[in-house]
Amino acid sequence: MPLVSIEANNIPVRSEGFQEDAVAYQEMLSCLESFDETDRTILAMLGAGHSYTEIQEVVSDISMANLRVKANRARIQLANCIGRKL
Repeated sequence: MPLVSIEANNIPVRSEGFQEDAVAYQEMLSCLESFDETDRTILAMLGAGHSYTEIQEVVSDISMANLRVKANRARIQLANCIGRKL
């Protein structure tokens, strides 16, 4: 198999933004450690695309209205922790 020259083919050695994304991800994980388990579950399930109804089945001890309030507050808290505005 012939060797391919990175320079000759203008192949980037690292993806632009990859390192920044990794740092942002670690920052987000660090912020989430301060959240209670319910808020982490809500955010994780919302991030995975689950509906509020599906989330309520998992976090069954709160009303739908309270679930929506908790989700909104958790999103705001996470955004503030990582230094972003919603």
